[in-house]
Amino acid sequence: MATLTLPDRVPAERTLQRFLTRPAPRSLTFFSLVLPLSLLPPLASLYSLAHYPGLVLPAISPAHRLTATLLIGAATLALEWGLVSMMAAQVLLLGAAPDSAFEARLNPLAAYRFAGLAPAPLWLASLALFTPSLTLLGLSLLLAWALVALLVREGVAGLYQPLTAADARRLGVNLLARGFFAWLVIVAGLLLPLAAMAVLD
Repeated sequence: MATLTLPDRVPAERTLQRFLTRPAPRSLTFFSLVLPLSLLPPLASLYSLAHYPGLVLPAISPAHRLTATLLIGAATLALEWGLVSMMAAQVLLLGAAPDSAFEARLNPLAAYRFAGLAPAPLWLASLALFTPSLTLLGLSLLLAWALVALLVREGVAGLYQPLTAADARRLGVNLLARGFFAWLVIVAGLLLPLAAMAVLD
């Protein structure tokens, strides 16, 4: 059975593997990666609500806009941070599953760094909210998910060893599906309260 080894094709892929496996405290990953990028969706949403009400996000009356967006933004941040930690736990659990044909070659710090890096394209895609274009937002999200899938594929190849091609596909699809569910939870946590407030207004 063929075994998938660490990719050694282009410098960018080798850089990704070094980033994921280098020793670094969890706090460094949080403050240098997770925190700044996770601020983008709430800030972009606040801008969209203030400048393009009703064009991309549900319109809220000016009297309630600031309070509503601050509360929802705080809740969205809490969801984002919690789900990054949850995905890091999932990365470890999948590697430690009793039916796994491989052993996970990662520790909780590497798992957290992987979980913090994988959604980075989605966080950056929220920059499209600074424009009043649903089309641009949709295209940005499609591109972001393609990049997320690439990051997951390369991360799986580097963090789990030994790894067959079948295991790589299974792990990649599994993690991508769990990440998609986590993203839906965050989107729902942002949009549902906004929609409810728009209706009440």
